[in-house]
Amino acid sequence: MTSRATVEGDDRIRLFLALELPEDVTTELVRWGKQHLTGGRAVERFHVTLAFLGAQRRSSLRAIADVLRGESSATEQFVLEPVRYRETRSVGMVVLADPSGRATSLAGRIHARLQKIGVYEPERRPRPAFGYIGLQNHDERAALYFREISVAPLPNK
Repeated sequence: MTSRATVEGDDRIRLFLALELPEDVTTELVRWGKQHLTGGRAVERFHVTLAFLGAQRRSSLRAIADVLRGESSATEQFVLEPVRYRETRSVGMVVLADPSGRATSLAGRIHARLQKIGVYEPERRPRPAFGYIGLQNHDERAALYFREISVAPLPNK
């Protein structure tokens, strides 16, 4: 596969829905990572995942985007607060609290609507009480639809 791969016809594409972080938050996360994290790769792009959809038919993209646009436009601005940092075998993440519950509500409404159109099957394990910022690089050509959010600064620990 080349870096300029294309998707044609109704091929399957790997999809997830996410909130892109404001530039000042991204800058702070990059600074914090350089100070406190060792090993791995440097990361400069971040997101808050709302739903991982996996492989979906390209033809479902418009309906999925409509769900995201509709639910995000009906959501008031919210603030997510960093709680702690944690790592798994393949990814590092910042655990977030959602004091207003608006982010959790947004994700829940998106999940419910995506289930109704048959493109989302939630995991069967209990959901965590906190959200995460995934520390992963993604193709800068990826289209993200989001509503502006604020995130409180990371603690200097």
